[in-house]
Amino acid sequence: MRLLGFIILLAALALGFTSPFMLIDPQSFIFVVGLTTAGLLASFGRDASFSAVFSRCPNRQAILLGIATCERGKSIAVISGMLGVFVGLVIMLNNMDDPSALGPGMAICILTMLYGLILGYGVFLPLCAGLWQKLEDCEE
Repeated sequence: MRLLGFIILLAALALGFTSPFMLIDPQSFIFVVGLTTAGLLASFGRDASFSAVFSRCPNRQAILLGIATCERGKSIAVISGMLGVFVGLVIMLNNMDDPSALGPGMAICILTMLYGLILGYGVFLPLCAGLWQKLEDCEE
C-alpha cells in the first residue's frame, strides 16, 4: 500500500500540469539528492540504514537507526531545497541584464524546493511513519 501511495503522489504531480516534463530539471534533482545523500553520509557514515524498511521484523536497534536516518533525511532534503532556492536566486540576479537567462535560474530556484519537499515529505516522512508502525508491531 505504501508503494501505491508513492505512485499516486507521482501521478498526481505529473497529471496536475499540462506537461509533466516541465517538472524535470536534472541539475536541481542532482543538487537536492546529492546534498541529501552527502548529509546522511556525513551524519551517519556507513551506519545510515534503510534495511529496517525492507525487513519483515527487524531488531529494535535497526528500526531506531532507520527512524533516525529518515528523520535526518527529511530535514536535510528540505534544507537542500532551500539552498537551491538561494542558488537559483543568485543565478537570476547575476543575469538581470539578460532576460533570456532568467528562466534557468528561476527553474533551479523553484524546482529544487519542490524536489526537496517531495523527497522530505513524500519519501522520508512516510518511510519514518512506517518504521514507527513497524516498531510498535515488532514490540508486541
